[in-house]
Amino acid sequence: MGRNNLQNDELTLKIARGHDLWFHVKDSPGSHVLLRKSARETVPDEAIIAAAMLAAYYSRERQSSNVAVDFTEARNVRKPRGAAPGKVIYDSQRTVYVTPSREGLVAYLT
Repeated sequence: MGRNNLQNDELTLKIARGHDLWFHVKDSPGSHVLLRKSARETVPDEAIIAAAMLAAYYSRERQSSNVAVDFTEARNVRKPRGAAPGKVIYDSQRTVYVTPSREGLVAYLT
């Protein structure tokens, strides 16, 4: 997980592999979260929700309920030429809605 613009760039553009799932709160600044997976691996819904909750919790939407979190394979994420650190564009995304909370994170991550 990247917690600032430079960490987000490194995670998204250098560490991520093409089939990994990349998560980010829709239309809001915040952490990029990466969920490792292989090309043919099916990721359980619980893992998707946990990664989405991490992205929502470490964003400006932390106090909101029903936060939209986009996710896509990392190969669908790219940085526009000249864009500031942490700024990316992506496509082929799906969206999940979560309510971020410390208790929810603990429940999914333990």
